[in-house]
Amino acid sequence: MGNIKININGVMVGSQQASNAAGISKNVENQVDALRFQIDYRILERRSIGGRLQSVHRELGEVSGKISHTLATAEYGANLYYTTERRVIESQDVLHQQAQALLHKQKKKK
Repeated sequence: MGNIKININGVMVGSQQASNAAGISKNVENQVDALRFQIDYRILERRSIGGRLQSVHRELGEVSGKISHTLATAEYGANLYYTTERRVIESQDVLHQQAQALLHKQKKKK
């Protein structure tokens, strides 16, 4: 099995950027929604402006959701990786200590 090294700090920095992007997307989504309700219904009906604003609102919501889902997946994976890495290091330490103890016992027997 090959070695895979994940930069946990890089994931956290990326997570912050993704979180900011999701917030911006959500903010724009809310602004589009507010704008849609401020426009007179007769104007919204012209050239299907209301439908297009609704479509933009829906797409922004989907983008926000996808960013949030990706963010959660990345953070969850990074946490699992960190936990596993710590367990492997602890196991290596225990095995090393056990090997040292066995070597010490064998030297005493001689």
